[in-house]
Amino acid sequence: MPVSARCATMLCLVLATTVSQVTAQNELEFSAGTLIGQSVGSVAIEMTNDAEVESFTIAVGFDASSIDVVSIGIAGTITETIGAELVFPEIFATGGFILGVFLDVDPPFDGQVIPIGSDTAVATFEIMPTNPVVVPETVTFEFVDGTFGSPSIDNTLVQSGGTIIDASSGLVLTSGDATLLPADLHFYFAGAGEIEEFGADTLTVLFDNNQGLATSYQLTLTHPEALALESISIDSTDAGAVGAESVVTEILATSGSLAVVFDTNPPFDGQALGAGLGLSIGQFEYSCLTAPTLPSPPAVHLVDFAGTPTATVGGLEVPVTTESTTVTCLALTPANTSYAMGDVSGQNPTGAPGQPVTLYLFVQDEDDPIQGVQMAISYHCDLNVTALVDITGTALETIGAEFVDSNFDNDPTDGDGCELVVGILLDALPPFDGQTIPASSDLVAIGTVAMQISDSAVPGVALDVEFPETVDGTGAVDIENIVVIDFNSIEVINRTGTAVQVVDATSFVRGDADTNGVIDLADCLALLSHVFSGVTPSCVAASDSDADLDLDLDDFFALASYLFLSAPPLPAPSTGCGVDLDADCGLYSSCD
Repeated sequence: MPVSARCATMLCLVLATTVSQVTAQNELEFSAGTLIGQSVGSVAIEMTNDAEVESFTIAVGFDASSIDVVSIGIAGTITETIGAELVFPEIFATGGFILGVFLDVDPPFDGQVIPIGSDTAVATFEIMPTNPVVVPETVTFEFVDGTFGSPSIDNTLVQSGGTIIDASSGLVLTSGDATLLPADLHFYFAGAGEIEEFGADTLTVLFDNNQGLATSYQLTLTHPEALALESISIDSTDAGAVGAESVVTEILATSGSLAVVFDTNPPFDGQALGAGLGLSIGQFEYSCLTAPTLPSPPAVHLVDFAGTPTATVGGLEVPVTTESTTVTCLALTPANTSYAMGDVSGQNPTGAPGQPVTLYLFVQDEDDPIQGVQMAISYHCDLNVTALVDITGTALETIGAEFVDSNFDNDPTDGDGCELVVGILLDALPPFDGQTIPASSDLVAIGTVAMQISDSAVPGVALDVEFPETVDGTGAVDIENIVVIDFNSIEVINRTGTAVQVVDATSFVRGDADTNGVIDLADCLALLSHVFSGVTPSCVAASDSDADLDLDLDDFFALASYLFLSAPPLPAPSTGCGVDLDADCGLYSSCD
């Protein structure tokens, strides 16, 4: 006879057998069950019987919106130990299941029975929540008769001799509860980070897991631009000790990701991270890209989890709660570096309206050689920068600086004034020979800036040129005053600006002794007349052809050589109107 037909026949026999009245206690009940998170838990069905039991049927109802029953059986129970020969389960999507168990249905009919006993586990079923558990809740299981199966099944015990015990004949059916608890899956940090001058610190990510074996996890940390994420690993962690076979990391400008799968390769030995508290699962090493300088306070930066990290526990990917931390960049000791500006001797430059002026840039550090310079300069908009920074004739030309760049903004209407940005690296190209500006107690000129005083500048006014905290030049990024020492960027605190002193001076053309605006033979004759007649010219500077501040025959020969012997041009201003602040011009109308 087929098994299915035999089962149906036996069920019919169970249902049709006359019920014998009993007075002793016979009971079916549930063991207590507790599930944490999305895990799978087991609930036992326990039997109390006053006579040996040959077979039994069970019918159970539950709330299918809260719980799924994933399996029914006799594994691990006395029923399995005795050797039940026929077990048939069925689960119903509407929230119920049935189980029929017959201990002795096959030859040689050895008479297997469940002995008399109390609270004996005779069956088990596995359950899991249908949805993530957010708050604790209780789910009830009830023995129900005449609801599930076709034909419908009642809860019965068939005792030796064929006596059927059901609810009508004294079988006590005791409902039971399963408690569903939220999983405590939590990522957090072993502590906050603190980074000293030019150092680094490692944040250790910890995992609280009260649910079960974790076979994988993934997380992403975010950090501000002031921090740099140097490395990610699971070395020297609990996760690393398990022997994860897949560890994938990604480092971006403001974030870093870690994804770990413990068992990805044959022979699939089932590696997993066990449940526990404070399990270390990741090491994230950070450094400070920028840090305040004493006496400023330390800078505190947030490191947080991005999105919703997950862990795979009990075969299910579940969300993990998180807790952020901070990394503190301690304030740096200021560099003993100074920046300064001025004329060639470091004094305030002087110039007249409409005339050029040369600004020298200086550095000084008596303790450390300098590898790089970044200057942020603002200047009065009655000054215009006319050329990029030039290192000709300075220490940088001698040393052989390999990267020199600058940009300037002469626009007074763009909202941020007039600005100049300078960037210099001494050793920027292979073979990286280590060029530096040597330590020195003196100001070292590193470049010149060609500027011109506006025609509208007022004599007697000082036009400030300063090192502010930041400028952006023609770009969108704020540039600070930074020096590079030992491959570290340090803010320069000692910064001395300058001021271009605008003076009143008459414009003239050198060599135009007769002041008619044209240099020709007539100027040679006029110059001789000035020299030998003793008559002072209206503009002495125009007749001082060699610019030595003396009016003599040397001026005649200098002018004649320029006009007739192809000698170099006379000292400025000779190719156009200009001033000589050291000379006295007096009256010269041709440049008005």
